[in-house]
Amino acid sequence: MLHPHFLAMVEMAAARGIRVSANIHLTLLTLARAQRCVDSG
Repeated sequence: MLHPHFLAMVEMAAARGIRVSANIHLTLLTLARAQRCVDSG
């Protein structure tokens, strides 16, 4: 995830009804980050 606040930005966008999609490098995706992605909407 390139931006340090990526997940917070996704959460803010989803809370406003904006659909978000992204392509990421899966070696950087930890279980905690994956769960936060799911939870963010």
